[in-house]
Amino acid sequence: PAVVIDSSLFKEDGTVAWEVFQQNLKENYIASDLLTDLMKIKNMFCTEIGIPNANTEKRERLVTDEVNANNIETKTRCELWLESLKKSAEETNAMFGTSITVDWRNKPDIEGQEVNTYEK
Repeated sequence: PAVVIDSSLFKEDGTVAWEVFQQNLKENYIASDLLTDLMKIKNMFCTEIGIPNANTEKRERLVTDEVNANNIETKTRCELWLESLKKSAEETNAMFGTSITVDWRNKPDIEGQEVNTYEK
């Protein structure tokens, strides 16, 4: 095989104006690392908005309690949002004389136990 290059690939002093691709793939950021990072970002997003997920890289050593801990974290976020919405609905009702209410559509259930909501 032969590689042909144009003189425009060199700088004025004669040095190459491009970086050589390293043949050692472990030192480069490759597709498997990119896919792993994408999965991490997806799991972080799901956790942030309250969607339960495994959110762990330890596939072969994963224990049930680690998954449950993440489920509780996502439910806690949803509970905080619900609490904030209930407070806003109460303030709106007091200001405008309306009867707006906010509650769970389906009450969360983790491992057979209902999650307690923080009500005043």
